[in-house]
Amino acid sequence: MPDTAWFRLLANSVAARFPALVHHYRKWNETTSDFDQPVVLSSPADAMRRALVMAPGTSSQRSGPQSVGPNVTGDLDARVNLRMPSYVPGETQAIIGKSTNDASRSWLLLINPTGTLRYSAYNADGSTLVDKSSSAPVALADNTDAWVRVVHDVDNGASGNDVKFYTSTEGVTWTQVGTTQTTTGVVALNPSSSRYIVGHRGSNSLTAGTRIYAIQVRDGINGPNIVPIMPEHWARSIGQYEPTLEGTPVVTWLMSGRSGGGLGYDYQTPFDTPAGTTASYLTQYMRHMSPNYGQLATFFSSSHNDYQVRNALWASRLSAWVTGVTADKPTSSRIVLTQNPRTVADPGTDGHRARRALTLAWARQSAGIDAIDTYQAFLNDGRALSTLVNPADGVHPTGPGYQVWATAIQYELDAALSRVTPTP
Repeated sequence: MPDTAWFRLLANSVAARFPALVHHYRKWNETTSDFDQPVVLSSPADAMRRALVMAPGTSSQRSGPQSVGPNVTGDLDARVNLRMPSYVPGETQAIIGKSTNDASRSWLLLINPTGTLRYSAYNADGSTLVDKSSSAPVALADNTDAWVRVVHDVDNGASGNDVKFYTSTEGVTWTQVGTTQTTTGVVALNPSSSRYIVGHRGSNSLTAGTRIYAIQVRDGINGPNIVPIMPEHWARSIGQYEPTLEGTPVVTWLMSGRSGGGLGYDYQTPFDTPAGTTASYLTQYMRHMSPNYGQLATFFSSSHNDYQVRNALWASRLSAWVTGVTADKPTSSRIVLTQNPRTVADPGTDGHRARRALTLAWARQSAGIDAIDTYQAFLNDGRALSTLVNPADGVHPTGPGYQVWATAIQYELDAALSRVTPTP
């Protein structure tokens, strides 16, 4: 979807209305199978980067954030964006893991006293399964922002498993730290009842003043993230050494559209699936394309590329999509859109028109689902559809058409807010 489309226009409008917040816009990149780096839509002049700051205290008393989340039993890819007062801390410190001090522990990424990274994975009885350190220290300057990352390939294809460590300055381009660490045998990570933890584990706590900016635990190498990315959405311990939150709140706009995509399509998957196999859009891509930023609202817009799909089949696909995307974001409002009119018919019959009616009916019958009839907004505009929908293909909105779409959504959101507060 181009940057002139309705979602970017909506983000621009909201950012302009709330200039005291930082607004980031991130767009899905089909080539990299990930989101591009954020575009800053607005940021106040005195903005400070949002972070969770480890509190003062002894190493055994500091505590960081924790979060529930599903287990990873296959390949693991864990990443943390942080700033440490010293990357040669002089004591072993825990960065991230799904780990306690008992048999329910699963894995843990630490930094050693000398600045090397260490990864430990555990068996179901709590005994050590894998324990590897990087062959070189991290090449990071003290008090600078950086990403640290561990990748555990549990089956390297040569009767072994590999652990690799990385650092990055921006979370996109990665530099391997030392050499690949290989252990004989194919393994599986221990399913654990533990919470995910960041910055603390018993006496192994990150140095006071360490800032934690972003957290990712990916199910599979470069796979979908399964934990809240912003540390403010993780639970914090309550007590004398509770970490503090600082910086300007960030609103993240995620544009997860896929050109040519539809709910009925199958695609060759790039994520941890054997060569030559496919995975459906619903089961494989939706979680990767909807990472958890603590979303307040999720918009669902699809239909043009589903051609003649309708009736119960369309309702079941729509329901599965909405349910799957919001499974780990239960506080997010769910809003389905009806897209815009086609000025050319689908092959055979106009399935798009039928899906509009089905979408509205499904939303009315589904608890907790809102609908905005953007299709009707085009009809109500008064201008010819040839002005609002590209006459060359009869499907994609023009610039004025995208503005109609964005305005309709903004109007509905303002109306909803006005029922809660005196003014939008």
